Amino acid sequence: SFFRCHVTMTVATMWRTACCNSQGDFSSRSFRTEPSETKGLLNPVGRNNCFVNVVLQSLIHLPPFVQCFQADTSKHNCADSSACILCALKELFRDYKDPTKELLSPERVRRVLAHADSKKFKDGQMADAAETLDVVVQLVHDILYSGGLVGRPEDAALPATSIGDSTSALCDPPCVAHKTFATRLKFYVRCGACGAREEAHSSCTFLTLLPAQALCEQTLGADSIPTRQDVPCTAGADNFGGSGNSFIGGCGSAKDKPDSFGAILRRVVLMNEHKSCERCKNPSAEVVPEVLVLPRVLAFSVVWNSDRASRKEIARFLASLCHNFAVSELYTELQSVMTAQLQGLVAYYGLHFVAFFFNATLRCWVQFDDHSIRAVHTDWLEMCQFWLLGKWQPLVVFYALGDPSGEGSPSAPLGPVSPSGEAWGPEDV
Repeated sequence: SFFRCHVTMTVATMWRTACCNSQGDFSSRSFRTEPSETKGLLNPVGRNNCFVNVVLQSLIHLPPFVQCFQADTSKHNCADSSACILCALKELFRDYKDPTKELLSPERVRRVLAHADSKKFKDGQMADAAETLDVVVQLVHDILYSGGLVGRPEDAALPATSIGDSTSALCDPPCVAHKTFATRLKFYVRCGACGAREEAHSSCTFLTLLPAQALCEQTLGADSIPTRQDVPCTAGADNFGGSGNSFIGGCGSAKDKPDSFGAILRRVVLMNEHKSCERCKNPSAEVVPEVLVLPRVLAFSVVWNSDRASRKEIARFLASLCHNFAVSELYTELQSVMTAQLQGLVAYYGLHFVAFFFNATLRCWVQFDDHSIRAVHTDWLEMCQFWLLGKWQPLVVFYALGDPSGEGSPSAPLGPVSPSGEAWGPEDV
């Protein structure tokens, strides 16, 4: 069930304000925590490092990845570290904790990427941040797998359908790449006409494609701008936190009894394929997913119709997002109370990428823009207005999975806020 409460600002208001205010004053305050906790990454003129920098900041600020990475690579040694993504990331993580270093260089990671794909990652040229994240995670798996640092199961031929349509051999036990990001699914063709159910195919993905327009149409309708009545949020929600399904935006008016965010995601992301039934030749049999393995972090790669979306389009997308949702709403076969909690996102405007993550200690959203790091806002709606004014398009959205209590689950999410309104911490993992 959904509860509606008064909010001080709607996304519609933010959209109108952003359109009328070309400057704006958000009182963003620069900050620097202890050097070992937060560091900027270098991007000299002409290097175009921003697409790499946001990927590295994302990995650093996803504790499940860092913790698994340190465990998996503790015994890693290689003769040629110049082309090794594990060595490059180990050096970066080590320098991030070094209090004597304030700004770090991503150049070693760039060299590894250029060695892996010289056409896509040419020296000094821009690339797509979502594809870069996918490649980095794939490289981590490849080296761990080929080096024998992770096990190889008998059914190691299951294909992966990541953004790059690469083929990824499975590892058992799973490596840091699969443990953190990989979702394994099995798909069945289910015919509504004759009742047949046949296995179609399996897949393993690191990033899940999320069509922005389809999500907005499912939540807000074809072309509407969110209004105050379209902003359902859980009673008692506090800034970014809240209990249960806490919507940023809405999906229809109050009398429409909107679907949950997880159910909408299921339709948009998983239930968008039809095949012909082999038994009765029904051309519109549904392709139904069944989850085999879930990761610790769900990473959604947002697909836009244009790389220069309007403020209205961005407002509609932000209004369609949810702070947290029950994973069983996305994968209905799960008998679990596990939740997915929003951690942060990568956004872009023009040819520049920036990362944003919620800091549980400061209780505010933090912007990672190459060497510049600053706290932006504590309130989500004000954060949305900040993104709208800058026309920042979300590109990758990160949700951490875990038990709502933060106990008894190896994949309990880390930061920003639990559904109960309490901050997640490393002790909850």
